[in-house]
Amino acid sequence: TKGSGTRSDIALDDITVTDPGSGCVFTWTTNSSNGTSGWSATNTEDITVTNTATTDHVGNYTLTVTSAAGCQNSDIVTVTSGPMISTNASFTTFASCAGSDGTAQSFTVTGSSLTGDLTVTPPTGYEVSTSSGSGYNSSSITLSESGGSVNTTVYVRLTSSASNGASGNIAISGGGATTVNEATGAGTVNSLPNVTASVAES
Repeated sequence: TKGSGTRSDIALDDITVTDPGSGCVFTWTTNSSNGTSGWSATNTEDITVTNTATTDHVGNYTLTVTSAAGCQNSDIVTVTSGPMISTNASFTTFASCAGSDGTAQSFTVTGSSLTGDLTVTPPTGYEVSTSSGSGYNSSSITLSESGGSVNTTVYVRLTSSASNGASGNIAISGGGATTVNEATGAGTVNSLPNVTASVAES
């Protein structure tokens, strides 16, 4: 049995089969959610599953060998995933009025096989929260993992002191996973209108 972690390429090779006769038939099966889609083959000793592995490829890969005499034996390769963070941000231009907090936008942070909590750190001029109306922090917030997983909505907005054009990356890090950066784009801080009032005497 050979084990492998999820990576950019899953090649199930260097398989050793000792055949008591000749004419073995090889059959590969899997319980991964991807199934056999994209495989190089399912009936050869060595196969290539994918060159763009995702968590859909996590699971057991079973090689069943049938001899010419009809006798069968099998072994299993288990593919697991390391800590992983994914996001689904699709921001429009962040906007605010000078001196006021901006309008919030949201995105989802998903983590799997994590070894600890995640930290969300906004760039200068932005603040983040896990609640749309309160709890905003311009330094960072923590997303607690449970059973190695995180699935949390994060809200982002311009701070009341943001400068026009504020931009940068929202960094999602921790849990043993590779840091993911989400670009905010350049925010727009709109100037307030000039208002002059005077009292007219009659």
